[in-house]
Amino acid sequence: SKRLCDQECCTTCISTLEFSVMGTTKANSPAIELRKVSKSYDQRIVWKDLDLVFHLGQIYVLHGQNGCGKTTLLRLLAGLTLADHGEIFLLANPASIGDQRAQDLV
Repeated sequence: SKRLCDQECCTTCISTLEFSVMGTTKANSPAIELRKVSKSYDQRIVWKDLDLVFHLGQIYVLHGQNGCGKTTLLRLLAGLTLADHGEIFLLANPASIGDQRAQDLV
């Protein structure tokens, strides 16, 4: 497991399981990349300067306590929530809110 956040109160972790992608040469290519992504609600910081890459050919498990940002991360990845700062890329292209490609990948 890799901790996604260094905040003492946060225990959000991500585990990776590898699997083969049949018939594709893009296995292990970045599918989704977050660069310095931050998100807060009112005064509560959920994610700050998050750098994370999800590769094709891997399964990811997101786990942590209630309220530690799991759903917010998934909403950011699916293009359902706008980040306050940072960039999100889908298959090496900038993503936008409501991007169908994000929903297909997540």
